[in-house]
Amino acid sequence: MRALICGAAFAAASVTAVMADDMTAPPAAPSMTTTTTTTTTTTTTGDPMGATYGNTIIVKGSGPESHTHYNADHTFNGIAPAFNYPYQGTWEITADGQICRTFNPEVPNVTNPNCDPAPPGTHAVGDTWADDKGNTISLVAGIQ
Repeated sequence: MRALICGAAFAAASVTAVMADDMTAPPAAPSMTTTTTTTTTTTTTGDPMGATYGNTIIVKGSGPESHTHYNADHTFNGIAPAFNYPYQGTWEITADGQICRTFNPEVPNVTNPNCDPAPPGTHAVGDTWADDKGNTISLVAGIQ
């Protein structure tokens, strides 16, 4: 039993040490109110983000895990569960096809606006893919 507890403590310390090199804990989360509608639409004609509305984009990899919810009114909200840190802002698709998120308030250690090459809405609910930053991204049904 003692070996099991020591092993678990070592594993937790190892993960914490590795993660500490890549990130710092954000400051206390700002107070905010969020309203979301849950649906599982996988496509909306002419809207490259349609599959994301009412669903969750989960990003794991190069930083803290994040769960983001995009809305048709070009707002988004989400949380970094490891820190119980909520975030929100607005999004747009640029002329060159990138999705850019502007965080309000700004998130520590994240560029603002923060842009990625392709909108996640080009994927269907249930898809998982990788980005050029070493992240694994999943589009999952509902708000999680």
